[in-house]
Amino acid sequence: MSDMLPIYVAFSTNDTYIPYLDVCLRSLIDYADKEKDYHVFILYSTIIAENIQKIKELEQKNISISFINVQSSLSKAQEDTFFINNHLTIETYFRFFLPDIFPQLDKILYLDCDMLIQKDIAELYQTNIDGFYLGATRDLGIVLGLHKTKEKNVKYYTQTLNLTNPYDYFQAGCLLFNLKEMRKDKIPQLLIEKLKQIKTPMFHDQCILNAVCKDKIFFVPQNWNFTWHIYIVESQWEKYLGKTYCEIYSNAKENPYIIHYTGGQIKPINYPQLSESKKFWKYALQSSYYDILWEQLINIYNTKIQNAIKETSRLIKYKILGKILIGPLKKKYKQKYLYLYQKLTG
Repeated sequence: MSDMLPIYVAFSTNDTYIPYLDVCLRSLIDYADKEKDYHVFILYSTIIAENIQKIKELEQKNISISFINVQSSLSKAQEDTFFINNHLTIETYFRFFLPDIFPQLDKILYLDCDMLIQKDIAELYQTNIDGFYLGATRDLGIVLGLHKTKEKNVKYYTQTLNLTNPYDYFQAGCLLFNLKEMRKDKIPQLLIEKLKQIKTPMFHDQCILNAVCKDKIFFVPQNWNFTWHIYIVESQWEKYLGKTYCEIYSNAKENPYIIHYTGGQIKPINYPQLSESKKFWKYALQSSYYDILWEQLINIYNTKIQNAIKETSRLIKYKILGKILIGPLKKKYKQKYLYLYQKLTG
């Protein structure tokens, strides 16, 4: 479409995360420059044809979307190497192979699906990362954890991952890959070798990327990867981040170019009242997967209501027993009542 160099973007997903990918792509398209060409690649293992078709419907004159089945080219030995648990699946490791999947490209931007874009990603893509493997942001959740536990876990980062500075540990959800540099140094092979060595990394592929790519990371503004879970799960985040990192995080929170809905199950469907969630639902309302996302939200609130009813019933029970019983049992149920009351009222 234009004489300007195209922007290449990659995602990894499966059928479970397709609704989030749909929302993310809608926001990407909304902020994309109409005079630039964007080539989006979706890496996957198994996705039903209906979902592929729905995502393909988002294509525009300057936005192309292609699906690449990565698992079909993986060996059994490679698959057996991947450490998977909790909410992470095999797709999270596909970013390891980007230099080999795209031998014709020098650069690609990798994004997680659970993101909302609020600025043209062309600006990030055009960042000069010559001489570096990756452009990334620091993982301020790790910084907070190190400060909060008084660096109790620093041994893992400095010895297991062999990082020069654990505070330079980066977040792998938004990565600008220098594919040419990584191919030259055979980084995909080194990533697999490191995974075989560590076996059960604390934060899966992210730890492996940090261990292998350390010291060749170009840090981009934190605004490009605002990890929202920090202020949700830690009320004292300002204290634990420390002055310097608090200012960096506060700036990203106030003006996020990309909102990253990090934190496992901490998603917009769990916290629809937050401003970042309202931005998500703006695009979700336009999505082909709106019904699915809405059903998930309703199910979560039904569960919360049922749990609240059970807890309230227990509270009443403990209060009554604390009044009618005598001796040690009276004291026991009074204590149980006070504990549960404080838990429910915060």
